[in-house]
Amino acid sequence: MPNLAVTQSGGYVVITTTADTEPHNPRLLALNPRTGALVRIESFRGVSSAGTYDTRVPSEWRTADLFVDNAYGVIGAA
Repeated sequence: MPNLAVTQSGGYVVITTTADTEPHNPRLLALNPRTGALVRIESFRGVSSAGTYDTRVPSEWRTADLFVDNAYGVIGAA
């Protein structure tokens, strides 16, 4: 699945969607520095309409490289 690099600010990641989609819950992923694998740490819930969404980043992942699933190709970082 395609993903997009995002950054956190104040413990949250904000995304914007540019078009309406089917309802879905894009995963917030972090690069695990010990294994080099992407792991799901949270989700953006109820994404369906063009607009802005946010989710909390667990404190232990706030310095990690972060990514969001972009299955419909409509997500951009805010």
